[in-house]
Amino acid sequence: MYVTQSLKRAAQVRPKGTSTIFRDRRRIWPETLDRVARIAGGLKRIGFSAGGRAAVLALNSDRYFEQLFAVPWAGGAVVPLNTRLAAPEIQYILEDSATEILFIDEQFLGVVDQLKGKMPSVRHIVYLGEGRPPAGTVAFESLADAPPLADAMRGYDDLAGIFYTGGTTGKAKGVMLSHRNVVTNAANCIAG
Repeated sequence: MYVTQSLKRAAQVRPKGTSTIFRDRRRIWPETLDRVARIAGGLKRIGFSAGGRAAVLALNSDRYFEQLFAVPWAGGAVVPLNTRLAAPEIQYILEDSATEILFIDEQFLGVVDQLKGKMPSVRHIVYLGEGRPPAGTVAFESLADAPPLADAMRGYDDLAGIFYTGGTTGKAKGVMLSHRNVVTNAANCIAG
């Protein structure tokens, strides 16, 4: 049981099936699989460590979808950030999770500006948005220019992601879910 297994299976059984549609970009499953392997290669190229954490603060898009698979493909864990959180709450989560890479889109550039100098563990900010990436960020599409990386094959009880709770009675708490947890939850949703 590993998260990237579902992507490989989709490319195998639906080689002409549409995987993503976003604005004028339309991809089929084998294209998405190839891009995920290349983006994972790009993450390794910029120094993403095995077992590293990559947070994402963005709205839904094809690039968001691809990074959700590229991070575990590269051997890391995802840290999805609630888009309604205030900058100090995001700062706390980035520090608590020891996030190395932060993926953002254009809607959240202001939050990143507020956190400049307050994200010591974040080594790279990857821009998921459209157009030219802002100064000091890595263009998401530049990651996809890397040679494809072999799947790290992390699975079962390896960490897949850290999901933070609301924090209504104090600071948010990170819930660590394994690949087995995520795959089992997905299977239960499909059955439901």
